[in-house]
Amino acid sequence: MLPTLGEERRATYSPFLPVSPITGHVLQVPTLARDVDQHQLLKSITYRLMELAGQGKQVLLCLDEAHTFQFGYGGLTGAWGLETDFVVLGKGLGSGIAFALYGMTEAIARHLEQHTDSDAGQVGLATGGTLYASALAVAAARASLEEVLTPANYQRIETLGGRLADGLRQLIKHHQLPWQAFQLGPRAGFCLIPELPRTGAVANLSIDVEFIDCRRVYMANRGIWDAIISAGPQVSFAHTEADVDTYLRVVGEFLAELAD
Repeated sequence: MLPTLGEERRATYSPFLPVSPITGHVLQVPTLARDVDQHQLLKSITYRLMELAGQGKQVLLCLDEAHTFQFGYGGLTGAWGLETDFVVLGKGLGSGIAFALYGMTEAIARHLEQHTDSDAGQVGLATGGTLYASALAVAAARASLEEVLTPANYQRIETLGGRLADGLRQLIKHHQLPWQAFQLGPRAGFCLIPELPRTGAVANLSIDVEFIDCRRVYMANRGIWDAIISAGPQVSFAHTEADVDTYLRVVGEFLAELAD
């Protein structure tokens, strides 16, 4: 579609058109590309929010559990007892059906109920999309929450994650590598520096693309699909101790070949 638009329109195009409730005009600004450091950007946003809060301005915190819901029951928001105004979640629910959900404080929920959007009448707050809240999606989400994403199952895969991390540490020690193995719930993996990182910039030192690509191809050729490039292996609700031990055996063979 974009090639059919004029140069000026391409600079402001968005598939979603926010409309001012006051003027009725479409709210658009030019879209600009910026090559920025993500961690520095997030830090700058955090500092700015702290400044606004210090000035007595109302600041709302939203935690996105899309990539962290898998690490603990209730996501890290629930597992760590974090306080927030909003929680949002998408594919992390793992129901196999297109789905998204959000939660909020009671005060915000009351405000939202008073300003819901509709196809006719006063414009309010839009809260859904084309696939939002279909009967199939809700049934799949309920089945996931009641049958799979239970406290007992989360505890089981966290224990298996510890078995995986301990096995990686033993392999690292055996080959006398200056590395560490990290663990967060069911996920574990290689940290290619002597100490576990405390910042994103330090963690980025372990993103050795050649090492990761080589390991993933080696594992794939032996029937094991490793996780995404920046993550590492993770135990799923379907895995067993035997699966963890198989992974450790194959990755041990991989490290042995590298050492030779």
